[in-house]
Amino acid sequence: MRIGVRYEVPLWTSGGIESSVSQYKSRQRALQAQQASLQRTLQQLWDQAQAILTHAPAREAALDAALAETRLDEAANLALLRSGEVSVLTVLESALARYRLEHEKAQNRWAAWLARWQQRYAAGTIYTQAFEK
Repeated sequence: MRIGVRYEVPLWTSGGIESSVSQYKSRQRALQAQQASLQRTLQQLWDQAQAILTHAPAREAALDAALAETRLDEAANLALLRSGEVSVLTVLESALARYRLEHEKAQNRWAAWLARWQQRYAAGTIYTQAFEK
């Protein structure tokens, strides 16, 4: 009667598990790099939004003042046009200046609105990531 121990080489020692672990670690590093990149992007969005929101009220006030001045100029030019002292071109130029300021003011409001939403998105994503860890 022969008593012996049979040695079989398990699958995990033949390189199968090492390969799986290596692939897992590689994917983990790639995901960590991607997460770090996303975190940097979110931080940049947050900073840009904060800068826009910080300067938006001052810019809005400056645009309001310029717009009020342009409206006064336009009203004065219309009165002068009626009396024949200025040309139609002068009135059109003042109307164009008013239009440009109103357009810039609308863009400023849109940028501020977008910045607030970017901040909310970034804050929500950062908040969510904190709970995922």
